[in-house]
Amino acid sequence: MASTGDQPVIEMEGVTVTFGDHVALQDVTLRVMPGQFVAVLGPNGAGKTTFLRVILGLIRPVKGYVRVFGRPATALGEARARIGYVPQFSQADPRFPVTAWDVVLMGRYGRIGLGRRPGPEDYRAVQEAMEWVGVWSWRHVPFGKLSGGQRQRVLIARALVNNPDLLLLDEPTAGVDVNATHTVYTLLRRLHEQGLTIVVVSHDVGVVASYVDTIACVNKRLVAHGRPQEVLGSAELRAMYGCDVAFFHHGPTPHIVVAPEPPESDGGTEH
Repeated sequence: MASTGDQPVIEMEGVTVTFGDHVALQDVTLRVMPGQFVAVLGPNGAGKTTFLRVILGLIRPVKGYVRVFGRPATALGEARARIGYVPQFSQADPRFPVTAWDVVLMGRYGRIGLGRRPGPEDYRAVQEAMEWVGVWSWRHVPFGKLSGGQRQRVLIARALVNNPDLLLLDEPTAGVDVNATHTVYTLLRRLHEQGLTIVVVSHDVGVVASYVDTIACVNKRLVAHGRPQEVLGSAELRAMYGCDVAFFHHGPTPHIVVAPEPPESDGGTEH
């Protein structure tokens, strides 16, 4: 799962994305180097999911370019198998009648090919991914019977089943409780320590800051980019959220305090 070298895994240069008259991303330039653990943070509607879909080659910018592994994101070909993707939790339907094993095996379908059956190599890959993530004991459990945190770990196993060099996650802990959130991010940190390049989209500033090594603050534009302790100051977060913020450490987990905008005055009279 390691990706080494001096060339960027992801290279975005002047990327602008529009949907009709709506600007989703504007002039975003960012490079993700091998082995980095990057959190893309921003408020709702900031363009974070669009950011991931551009990397996946699902959306073509109207301006600028995106390269992944040195190739255009829209023309990766077989290199696409080097990317593992975990979609938003809400996109996985728990009512679908499949087991945890079936869900992870789905991650091999692109490699297996249309009309072909899985073979021993595919089954080994599924077992290894599930064991690595710690969900092997649930392999026969219907996906819909798992808790939210358990489902997320199964979806991560599905993303890892092809031994990717890049893992992309879109709000991986949305809708799960605090304990499950820390379990998921602890797992991601283990993967990062093994050399996997990870990009995770989140709005949860306080949690991800204690796990990642790089933060990109996105609000249509790239507002700030750097190490958590360098980026998460009040000026950067004010630019993103439109309010005064304070970021501080208390125990192992950082916290964020957001203060509302002060009321505007009219002729010296407070409202």
